[in-house]
Amino acid sequence: MCAVVDTFVAASPAAVWTVLTDFDGYPAWNPFVIGIDTGGAYGRGALWHVTRVGTGGRPATIDVVLDTWKAEREFAWVGGSHRRWQLSGRHSFVLIPADGGTVLRQAERVHGLWALTRRRDLQVAMREQFGRMNEALRLEVESGTSSDHGREP
Repeated sequence: MCAVVDTFVAASPAAVWTVLTDFDGYPAWNPFVIGIDTGGAYGRGALWHVTRVGTGGRPATIDVVLDTWKAEREFAWVGGSHRRWQLSGRHSFVLIPADGGTVLRQAERVHGLWALTRRRDLQVAMREQFGRMNEALRLEVESGTSSDHGREP
């Protein structure tokens, strides 16, 4: 099962990348992912800790493994529940140059029992969360108020 949300941002891929990879700045604008602790590691296989808004608005941290890091183009991680047969997947952010800006594509492909039995609910929830995050990022980038702290390992 896959959920994909594309959002046009009227800014260059470099400008979008700067905000998208300023993980320390997430709490100021991101309604979905409120923190990413990379431990300073950006190579494939690096262990990251992603904190998102969980059930009831409480923070929930999951451990993920960095799968892809291509500066100003894409990053992705793989992860899931502690019991991978229940739910696991690959979450990606891809920046696509477009006329007058950038298309931000946020996607997740999930597998496991929950993906099979709760497919529709998961797709709707993920698309809603991705849409809110993408829109918040668009507003942050286009407002030009973010600091220039994007990651370039």
